[in-house]
Amino acid sequence: MGADEGLLTLVTGAGGFIGRGVVSRLKARGCQVLGVDCGHPGDADDVQHVDIADQRQLEAIFESRAIRRVVHLASILPTASKIDPQRATQVNIGGSLNVFEMARRFAVERVVYASSISVYGTRGNHAAMESDAIAPSDLYGLAKVYVEMLGEGYQQVHGISFASLRIATVVGPGARATASPWRSQIFEEMQTTKAAVIEIPYAATEVLPLVHVDDVAEMLALLTTSDTPSENIYNSPADHVQMSEMKDWIESINPQIQVKLGERVVSGFPGRVDGERFTGEFGLDIRSIKEWLEDSAHRS
Repeated sequence: MGADEGLLTLVTGAGGFIGRGVVSRLKARGCQVLGVDCGHPGDADDVQHVDIADQRQLEAIFESRAIRRVVHLASILPTASKIDPQRATQVNIGGSLNVFEMARRFAVERVVYASSISVYGTRGNHAAMESDAIAPSDLYGLAKVYVEMLGEGYQQVHGISFASLRIATVVGPGARATASPWRSQIFEEMQTTKAAVIEIPYAATEVLPLVHVDDVAEMLALLTTSDTPSENIYNSPADHVQMSEMKDWIESINPQIQVKLGERVVSGFPGRVDGERFTGEFGLDIRSIKEWLEDSAHRS
């Protein structure tokens, strides 16, 4: 058993799209895991209903269990942040501050944070690197920047190990609530035997940095269970896919599916990201989106 196995790890947002995979991978490594989630209680073992914006609820969790590591995933997503900025601020900023305060008070060793490439804002063809200037264009991205700075501050002042993963556009089956349903549909529909239409709003020439949800979960599990990461900030590796290619792949793998592309251009996040920092340190080779699509079509 590794040195980190057996330590209790708290996962916030454990019932969400990425959270479910993170919990599964940590348990597979022998970790004890406690999941909390405001919106998805009872969907999995050991997921308790906790609103991280409520300091008393969060404090009760830390008082009841000896938590040594935290994977902080809970957040209000971009579209919902625009609709309800008050709630987004309460959770994404206030809730994150609560997480770090509990980590300080209860001697947590490490906090791993699910950030986003939206911190870079819209970019040209240059692949965004961790050393690049940040220029978020919405409340969601701004909150991610704030929490990264918060984490670095708690590390410097209180000695809490901190690592942030700036995640590319996540695709895969199982997303419950998203303003971009195509990101799950392209996998969930791959075995259909009836005519189906999937609408992807981006123009044929646009390139998106995509990463499968299972690969993201693996990255976060690596950051949580490894020896102390050498950096505070990592871009997630990603597969850069042109939307015309995506359309061709899907329609050739399953001719019953028609993909309709739109005219949207990439904005609010870079079209390309450099994930070499993470790959070089942790040695993770992500699978291509085409491989994931083919697996979805043939999965029994």
